Amino acid sequence: MENQEPYIARTNQVCSISTMRTLHEGLFSSNIGFAIAFALFTYAAGPYRPVYASKQVRECLVAFQSMLIGIAPLNVNQPRSSLRVSSIIWEAGFLVIMLGVALLLFLLLRLTARASHLRVVLAPVIGIAVVVAVPSCWLYIVKVTGVGLAEPQTFWKGYGAVFLIETATIGGILYLVRKGPIWLGALVFVFHYIFWVLVIGVRSGPVTITAMVLSLVFPCSGFAWLRYIQALRSQQLP
Repeated sequence: MENQEPYIARTNQVCSISTMRTLHEGLFSSNIGFAIAFALFTYAAGPYRPVYASKQVRECLVAFQSMLIGIAPLNVNQPRSSLRVSSIIWEAGFLVIMLGVALLLFLLLRLTARASHLRVVLAPVIGIAVVVAVPSCWLYIVKVTGVGLAEPQTFWKGYGAVFLIETATIGGILYLVRKGPIWLGALVFVFHYIFWVLVIGVRSGPVTITAMVLSLVFPCSGFAWLRYIQALRSQQLP
């Protein structure tokens, strides 16, 4: 029995890491799905056109907006019952797009589960994506529509500069506290989340109630990533 104890402990550790990897990949995929869905619905809900986007992107955004508004127009002058139905369609559409993207990405990550060398490479890449996904997708819509910009070139003097400074600072702090208690890293993600909630909220506001609730995958994906990295580190210790 004594000889089996190290084996049992090792097996439990491997199972724990596998569970944490599945959780963190699921939340990460949901975070990316949320970022894309939020950017699309932010554009669809606004009056601006993506005049500074490439032709292909512009056509896709305009087609998405036309389709969504054609199916579920949100006009204050329409009957309340029709407005309620349209609101439900917007909520459901946001959820479908988010979960659709999340599922595709999650399945792709699952395909790499057996390749240990890929997991080592993907871990830091996913950490970076967790930090930048939501703000970068939203800022892309701001950039291509020119919302709040005097000229397109002023983007990098305002929002772009704020994004680079804030995300670089967050990334640097996460690197510094990587070997410390996990609550320190979690606190950094909470600050990052609150900062962008305020920035995006002031400019765009919530596009759907569903988006407000599901935005929690933004910080939660960061927490799960920190816990997964911590589990990997403990596995490498003698």
